[in-house]
Amino acid sequence: MTYFKMPSYHIRQLVRTSQSVAHRFWHDTSAGLSVEVVLIFPMLFWVYAGSFTFFNAYRAQGINMKAAYSIADIVTRETTPIDMNYLNGMNTVYDFMVRNPYPTWIRVTSISWSAEDDEFKVSWSHATKGQTTWTTNTLNNAHSDQLPILADGDFAVVVEAFTSYTPMFRRSIFAPLIGDVDFENFIVTSPRFVPRVCWETSCFDSL
Repeated sequence: MTYFKMPSYHIRQLVRTSQSVAHRFWHDTSAGLSVEVVLIFPMLFWVYAGSFTFFNAYRAQGINMKAAYSIADIVTRETTPIDMNYLNGMNTVYDFMVRNPYPTWIRVTSISWSAEDDEFKVSWSHATKGQTTWTTNTLNNAHSDQLPILADGDFAVVVEAFTSYTPMFRRSIFAPLIGDVDFENFIVTSPRFVPRVCWETSCFDSL
């Protein structure tokens, strides 16, 4: 009889011991903080880096917009004809204000409203770094809804400033959320002290 009872006894002891060990393991909280840190830290880093990326992108966009408005304000205060050297100088000023290591360019266009033709007329248009310029047809087709209402024969100056932006974490998991973007500012301003801003010796280039 004793021979047959021994295995059953050892089995019961093994079960009790296993239950006790499992109970202690389940309720043991030692080193819990380390485990939580390992699990939570990647998520906290993702949230922090993502917040920084989005904040920096909005900050860069704000700086570019303010710089573009500054360029527009400077151009519309000119009382003498401007030329390509002047425009390249404005691009240099723009680069200084935005402090962006990526490519930039600006385009300045003088426009007027023709009641007879019921459209905006381009007096002249010039851009830096070999960029395309506007003609009467291309400007009306692309931006007629962005141009303000003008009196017949009134002039305005369109200043466009362009720069690209690359997020700091562009190669990380943030790429699907925010990637490389282009900041394009389209600003229309009236001349300040003269009826229109002229280009070199001519105020009208028949575009």
